[in-house]
Amino acid sequence: MRPLAFAPSNRREKLDSELDAIFLGFAFWIPLAAFIVLIAFALFAALKAGHWPYYSNPDPKDLKTPLLHAAALLAYPIALVSIPACLLVVIAAWRSLRCRDIGLFMVGVALWTFTTPVTGQLFGWLID
Repeated sequence: MRPLAFAPSNRREKLDSELDAIFLGFAFWIPLAAFIVLIAFALFAALKAGHWPYYSNPDPKDLKTPLLHAAALLAYPIALVSIPACLLVVIAAWRSLRCRDIGLFMVGVALWTFTTPVTGQLFGWLID
């Protein structure tokens, strides 16, 4: 008589690796999502003020959107931590990642890298 087996070990390992891949896929969205939140807040301010925001004009607190303001402020530290962390994951687990996840990560990194002058000015405006 065979003992009851709920799940073969190879099936359980496959499920664990699929969950890891899904989690890593979400992690690679972080730089792109942080950039989108920052630009969305700047666009909202530009629509409300009539011009692109710059230091002290308009004051971000005067826009009366504390949740979006807080999300935009957190976009910088989140991006600065997630980009190097995800880059280390890409280097360590290259073969197990989906191409879509790597592509999204690269788009997020490219946006942060090539728009540094714009995002730098927005950072000065946000922390005013």
